[in-house]
Amino acid sequence: MALYEAGLTLAETGRALGISEATVRLRLNAAGVARRTRWSRPTAIDERHLITAQAREAALLYTAGLTLAEVATQMEMSDSTVRHRLDTAGVARRPRATRRISPEAQRLLEAETREAARLYEAGATLDEVAEVMGCGVRVVRRRLDLA
Repeated sequence: MALYEAGLTLAETGRALGISEATVRLRLNAAGVARRTRWSRPTAIDERHLITAQAREAALLYTAGLTLAEVATQMEMSDSTVRHRLDTAGVARRPRATRRISPEAQRLLEAETREAARLYEAGATLDEVAEVMGCGVRVVRRRLDLA
């Protein structure tokens, strides 16, 4: 319940943890944490503690396997704020995921690339190759670069 103690409201703590406000209230009561009134919420002086608490929470979620975007959605922050909070917590970010395709799709891509290269080498223009292959000229260029 460090988030609540750092200054988040019951609702904000619940959203950050993925639980309801009522569950937060029950857990606080069970832990003997004194509840604040609306008027006793921490001021800007305590913002440093709030940022630290958010950094810890973002680090927990991210190291548990959530993506930056998922952490941002769960904590109701922008992606850039989550990146800053992770930096604050000293968490190294994972490399971006690359798109994986099945071996069958890879074989099909290679066959289409060979066909594009054959047509182009036989004298077809990029536009003609694109029309035969049912794709755009940019795709043909990329495939020819792969060939």
